Amino acid sequence: MRIEDLSTSFYTKEGEVKAVNGINLSLYEKSILGVVGESGSGKSATALSAMRLIPEPGVIKSGSVYFENSNILELNYEELRQIRGKDMAMIFQEPVSALNPLVNIETHMQEVLQSHSSMSKRDAKDISLQLLAEFDIPSPSDTLKLYPFQLSGGQIQRVMIAMSMAWQPRMLIA
Repeated sequence: MRIEDLSTSFYTKEGEVKAVNGINLSLYEKSILGVVGESGSGKSATALSAMRLIPEPGVIKSGSVYFENSNILELNYEELRQIRGKDMAMIFQEPVSALNPLVNIETHMQEVLQSHSSMSKRDAKDISLQLLAEFDIPSPSDTLKLYPFQLSGGQIQRVMIAMSMAWQPRMLIA
């Protein structure tokens, strides 16, 4: 992945807040890149912008985010959907807010697995059970029936990690 001159702003009642201001970085295959900075320095906004997941009232103002020679910022929704979750995945900072509290864990995992294939519900359930076991979730079959609010913060984080690794993405943002 290569980010070139990326700028993202949030527009509030008080005016524009520049969260990312002309960042450039490169991430090479089979490498690890750590981005460090104090709270509010734009680390999360950079990661969300790179995945084109910046929430309202945020706006990616300029720049490019290349992943395998495609500019993520120029892809249409369907092209982006084919990449996100499969080739590029993210472990969100606040896992509780990333999961719908009205949907059980099995449905969340099934959606991730079936969004990139014609996998049957049975196969998705089998893979979900394997992933939960791999990430040390106790009683995976019982956990699939639970809702996010019924799990501890650590368990939800491991569920999110399992979901992000379902397709063994080429790039993982944590």
